Amino acid sequence: MDKITVIPLVRLLLQNGANPNHQDRYGSVPIHGAFQANQVEGVELLMEHGADLEIPDADGFRPSQAYLGAGPQVTSTVRKWMRKRAGEEAPMDEKKCDNCRASAGENVKLRMCGSCHTTRYCSVECQKKHWPSHKPICRPFSESNTVTLKPTYEQHGVLMPTAHMTRQFFGQDVGPVPEHQQRAANVPRGSTSKTKSMVIKVQVPYTPGDIPTASQAPLLIYTKKRDFVCSIKRGDGPKAYDTLAAIVKSKGVGGAKGYFPAELKGKDELVVKVDQILAEQPF
Repeated sequence: MDKITVIPLVRLLLQNGANPNHQDRYGSVPIHGAFQANQVEGVELLMEHGADLEIPDADGFRPSQAYLGAGPQVTSTVRKWMRKRAGEEAPMDEKKCDNCRASAGENVKLRMCGSCHTTRYCSVECQKKHWPSHKPICRPFSESNTVTLKPTYEQHGVLMPTAHMTRQFFGQDVGPVPEHQQRAANVPRGSTSKTKSMVIKVQVPYTPGDIPTASQAPLLIYTKKRDFVCSIKRGDGPKAYDTLAAIVKSKGVGGAKGYFPAELKGKDELVVKVDQILAEQPF
């Protein structure tokens, strides 16, 4: 049964009383399988209908221990629902207009607030209507809430998602990783002539099988499209490096990665807004 058939069936079953926390003979709950298969729509449906992340299987392993290793799409979906259940929000939690809540799609193009770069609107009209409530919390880029970094662009092999390689190892047909998604370095077009606003992912140095270390190896930074990929060496700005790394380790996903609004002011100057970390993004 393919994905196109499965998702409507799962939705129908859950809407008609199916138990989202049913355990199989090994004690595993449905959401665990959705994690393993990167079934993001399935994860969304199960979380919406009350999936419990703390139910252990026969080995005592809980879904709450698994989702971080299932990749950024699963992680962003789970974290979004964890915040909803706790009555919390984070900037850019969902890809929707912050005024009318219209979802991004073929007929809805979202634009960032040109000041804070963390709020999105589907139209000028929505931005105007939302301004009275957004104005008190709109924080523009400034010296007090940003760090300035010097990107370096070194082609040291290729980048491969850990979750993708894990699924391949277990025999899942996940297909190839697009070539542009494997870039270890890339300077975006037009970056020398104008400032480019973007959402970036920052990854701190990591030790396999362990927690992020105090290593001074370069930070890895890239955008969703991988049109911008760079490394940040501590020697090029120790204070800015340490500030950004500390925020990622204390507030980021598993203490290993975090998402931030940023501006690329020429290929050798990256300004990152660090007064608030964004919601986990699906990349």
